[in-house]
Amino acid sequence: LNPLPILATAGAPAKSVRIYRNGDFNYSGRRFIVNDRQARNLDAFLSDVTSGLRPAFGAVRRLYTPAHGHRVEKLDDLQSGRVYVAGGTEKFKKSTTIRQRGKATEIGYEMIGQQYRKSNTIEDLLTKGRRIPVVVSARLHRFDKTPVQIHVFRNGDEVYKGIKFVLSKRDVQNWDLLMNLITEKIQLRTGAVRKLYTLEGLHVEKVENGKQYVAVGSDKFKRLPYGSDGFSTSPPQNR
Repeated sequence: LNPLPILATAGAPAKSVRIYRNGDFNYSGRRFIVNDRQARNLDAFLSDVTSGLRPAFGAVRRLYTPAHGHRVEKLDDLQSGRVYVAGGTEKFKKSTTIRQRGKATEIGYEMIGQQYRKSNTIEDLLTKGRRIPVVVSARLHRFDKTPVQIHVFRNGDEVYKGIKFVLSKRDVQNWDLLMNLITEKIQLRTGAVRKLYTLEGLHVEKVENGKQYVAVGSDKFKRLPYGSDGFSTSPPQNR
């Protein structure tokens, strides 16, 4: 974790969009980063969205606006900060109706994404029309704020000195968010970052403080002497 395509010109800033799966009103969506180096056209972006969302209907063929179901025709149509709905060849589903205690309530994508993202099910949305407050113990409030520092290199690029990331514990616990953050900064030629490897070629699904990793997209890990000249002097990428 993007998703809304825009055909950016060289040097154009990256855009951030949130994308939902068509017909899945329990899914809170996923954020995608879009820039001209990762996706130069809509088809390339839809391929990344398919990999990121893994929808039950298969490959993502279309993107829609959530309120009216207008189809996105090109990357330039996407606007940063907006939400979209990914669909296949099936018909766009604008909303769903849930009945509880004899009352019908219409649920749409934006309602779930913007106001009720932490709800577990649609039924949760119907309880007083808002999130249910949770009582948390004092121990949990003392969240460990020690930053996690990692250094990330581009797969197949032994000249690139990499980037140092300074992250919060919450950042590294959300894998989709971490992948999107690294994608935005590393800018692989193959597109979005999909996996992280150790320098020795071991695939990892969590990161540790002080470690070095190689960001890999749709290609295979390439064993090279990454970081042989030492860490980059680039400023840390803070969250």
